[in-house]
Amino acid sequence: MIELLYFVGFSIFCLLSVILVDSKVFTKKIDPIELSYQEPDEDVLREKIRAVSINRKQLFQTAIVMKDVTKVYDNEIAVKNLTMRIEEGESFGFIGLAGSGKSTVLNILSGETIPNRGGAYYRGRSLITKRKQCQKEIGYCPDASYYDDFTINEYIKVFLMIHGYNRKDVKRMPLEFASAFMFSHHIKKKLKDCSKYTKKKINLSVTLIGCPKLVMIDEPTIGLDPFKSEVIWKIINGMRRSGKTVIISTFSVKEASELCDRIGILCNGELINVGTKSEILSRFGEGWILQIRVNERAMKEAGQSRSLKFFENIDEFVTLSFFGAILREKIGLSIQFFVPITPEIGVRWSRTFRMMEANKERLGIEDYSVSVVNVKEVYLIRTENQAELKPNK
Repeated sequence: MIELLYFVGFSIFCLLSVILVDSKVFTKKIDPIELSYQEPDEDVLREKIRAVSINRKQLFQTAIVMKDVTKVYDNEIAVKNLTMRIEEGESFGFIGLAGSGKSTVLNILSGETIPNRGGAYYRGRSLITKRKQCQKEIGYCPDASYYDDFTINEYIKVFLMIHGYNRKDVKRMPLEFASAFMFSHHIKKKLKDCSKYTKKKINLSVTLIGCPKLVMIDEPTIGLDPFKSEVIWKIINGMRRSGKTVIISTFSVKEASELCDRIGILCNGELINVGTKSEILSRFGEGWILQIRVNERAMKEAGQSRSLKFFENIDEFVTLSFFGAILREKIGLSIQFFVPITPEIGVRWSRTFRMMEANKERLGIEDYSVSVVNVKEVYLIRTENQAELKPNK
């Protein structure tokens, strides 16, 4: 009798343990690796303060608040100590290279992925403990499609039924979506026979089912040509004008600049810069790029042993002539410098061109160009070490 009771009790304990683990109740308490601390940039620090100093009333009036959100897969950090907030009606873009953590952040905010540590809140409600409740007001458009054997008509109907629409609406609305998003002539096609462009428009239409207040889009135009990208941008800008909060992830700086009020740069799972386009430029873009191409013929005549001297001479000339100049990269016959602009020195374009022309022949320079730093340059500078820093799997 005692053995039977023990067996029953142990079985119940095991069953409860499996249910709790499967429901991810314990996931947020796991801290599989010790995370090293690095002093954040001042813009990231300001954002952290904005997030942690929020009061209860503000929390319920703010679209998204994240506090120390961390996600680890197989001992590799996907997102590290992400602390920030996104306001109601704001359009925010996470930009970064592949593996920077963009998609993971969106998966966490959609409630599809539970962080190992930290808290994420949608309008004051936890995306961890109340994610089902939150998901009713969130539309998520992943960079993938499901149910490829369904026709477009069937695919949209499935999502309408999931959201509880009545039979009449389920029959009527797929045609309305197809007309609004310009894929009416594909309505009877199977998804697997549709182009990436058409699938993206279909998924965007499905994202709006239920009139979500927050819309998240993973890689809106990846793999699309400029014309088709413009169409997708118009659809997203329509969502912005309707008052929805929009969050996108993208590797395209141009896309983020076109669609977003603010931008967050991610590198190795960390937020390394955040702000409006002008704020990021004012902090990191006060400078210009000097691109120099060495004369190939002159290098060949000098011989292999002396060819490196060309780059050394150019490096010495630029660093001595332009205060604070930094060698950015050297690829083939090209060498690139970043030259900061300080309030004391400023920049005199006439002096720059005069000095380059006066020394062009002596240094073996074939041609050169000078350009003002833009957001893309800042992004490349800030993320250039990601591949080197990425931990091994």
